[in-house]
Amino acid sequence: MLPPQVNSIFWTAAKYRRFEHLVLRLTASAGFPLSWVENPEWQLLREEFIYGSPSISRKVLSTRILREVVDEFRALAKENVQGKDVTLQSDGWTGINNRHLLAFMITCDKRVLTHSVHDSTKDRKTAENLLCELEKVYSSLQDPMTWCTVVAGLVTDASGEARKARRLFLVKHPQVIVLDCYSHQVSSILQNIFLF
Repeated sequence: MLPPQVNSIFWTAAKYRRFEHLVLRLTASAGFPLSWVENPEWQLLREEFIYGSPSISRKVLSTRILREVVDEFRALAKENVQGKDVTLQSDGWTGINNRHLLAFMITCDKRVLTHSVHDSTKDRKTAENLLCELEKVYSSLQDPMTWCTVVAGLVTDASGEARKARRLFLVKHPQVIVLDCYSHQVSSILQNIFLF
């Protein structure tokens, strides 16, 4: 066991914070449930081999630490895309908890970055509602005080409301290239083939 003075020298506030952030990133990348940080075997390993490391609760991991890491990633994403052309992408899905989520991503320099995720569970699935959300994201991306990008293209899924929202978006923003998602089209075709 290391003497306490080594512990206090090594585990500075910055090291504690970095450790917490790396635990969150490990949780996300490995697909661990948030409860794994309270697992007794992990606690034993941490206490024995990572001397002085902080014990992290599921609540702290999913609130404070998650917010800090998301804020870091968002700031880095904004920094990396400022002044560049981006493609805006939108896709919706229903999670296993029956929440309907609408994700907005941007592609820049061959990297896909998440802009935001909107919970549209209580919203009607209409082209007008989708267009409203697209406009909010588009404005945010164009705003020189936030993202400061140039939206060159828009891609959405192949649903009927997305098709109408794309058409309405194109009327408002004719300078943007508006496309249907190729993989959604292929998926629809294959589903039709294999259903018959």
